[in-house]
Amino acid sequence: MGYFYIFLTVLLTVYGQIAIKWQVDLAGSLPGELHGKINFLINLLLSPWIISAFVAAFLASICWMAAMTKF
Repeated sequence: MGYFYIFLTVLLTVYGQIAIKWQVDLAGSLPGELHGKINFLINLLLSPWIISAFVAAFLASICWMAAMTKF
């Protein structure tokens, strides 16, 4: 079961990183002014893909803790 937890950790981490990279690439470059930067980051953080990436990272950390109890 420990190796399954490690596999899930890797899978969830890779998914989260790819989802974030994809969404940031779609969003474009960071605006120059402070107000634009704040709006840019808020829009990214409210994206369902970014939220799912954060959930995946949280689940990956739980799987990693579970894996460490097995080894």
